[in-house]
Parts: sequence; structure tokens; C-alpha cells
Amino acid sequence: MRGDLSKMDIYYVLPNGKRARGIGDVQKFLDTNPEYKDRISAESFSFTVPKIVEETVSQSSLWKTKKAKKQDKINASSSKK
Repeated sequence: MRGDLSKMDIYYVLPNGKRARGIGDVQKFLDTNPEYKDRISAESFSFTVPKIVEETVSQSSLWKTKKAKKQDKINASSSKK
């Protein structure tokens, strides 16, 4: 989840330690590592981002976000002077 709680980034860590950020990355991995093709397929991965529901966000994350927004306002007003 991004710091401002605006988005989530979905990725999987592949057996080679690299991050797959989309089906294309998974397919590329499978093409270069055919020994995994019989166990997994690119279609078995989902990169659909779930909706962020405030009730599911930890209170510490909400606090940090509110604090950052407050600091952004302070910084914006002080730079106008």
C-alpha cells in the first residue's frame, strides 16, 4: 500500500527473487524457466488491485497519512510567504 493510502501495488516475488508486476513478467519468467511451467501458469496469478476500505487499514497507517497531509499543508503555506 502506498504511503498516502491512494493505491496498492500488486506484485509477486518469483523463485528467482525478481518481482513480477504483471502477467507479462510471469510469462517471461516461465519462458526462461520452463521447469516451472508444469507447476504454475501465468493465468493463475491475479494482479487485480483490491478496493481500499478504511476499516481495513491499520490505525497507525491512517495516523501517518493524516500527519503527512497536515505537514504538506504547512509546507505549502510556508512556501507561499
